[in-house]
Amino acid sequence: MKIDRRITSTKEALRTSLLKIMREQPISSIPVKAICKRANISRGTFYLHYRSPYDLLEEIEREFFADLKQVVEQELGPEPDMVRFLRDILKVLLDHKDTTIVNFSPYGHLGIQTVITGLIHDRLIGIWRYEFPYVGMDLFEYAYSFCSAGAMGIVQTWVGNGFQESPEDVAILILLLGGSIDYTFEHTKGKWKRSSKSPESTPSPTSQI
Repeated sequence: MKIDRRITSTKEALRTSLLKIMREQPISSIPVKAICKRANISRGTFYLHYRSPYDLLEEIEREFFADLKQVVEQELGPEPDMVRFLRDILKVLLDHKDTTIVNFSPYGHLGIQTVITGLIHDRLIGIWRYEFPYVGMDLFEYAYSFCSAGAMGIVQTWVGNGFQESPEDVAILILLLGGSIDYTFEHTKGKWKRSSKSPESTPSPTSQI
């Protein structure tokens, strides 16, 4: 079905207006009047498309989530190209720049960190289990928590700096800084707890320097 360009233009103006306002205040305090005034669109036109600001935000969320999910499902399979995968996740964040900025602000509504890490969690741990079958789930969970927190910290800095670097450069940086994970799995063979091995066999942290 052919979509009327005027409808597309109107909805885009409303989306942009809402996201700009959400940089300054939470969705709970934003009236329809403020969205329409900023978008230069009447309230009657707003209600032709949405029931409330929350309804408009839900549409933004659905499209954003769908694009993230598509990258995860298409690229995070057996033997994935992690640079390409992370680059394409970051491209989605850049394509939805206004949404991304809002959700790394004090008034973020989506919980973007939770969404992204939740989408990736099961697939990445599944890959690790295939590649390192001797490693237990406890270490995988700790490793994932470490990786995801560090990656989100890098992304937050990237967003805060105005997306200055390319998605590919940021993807490479994430992998460079998190590259010790595979080494940890291989070196410990999954036996990382002091109680699971003799003290003599436990490597000193300074021995790796």
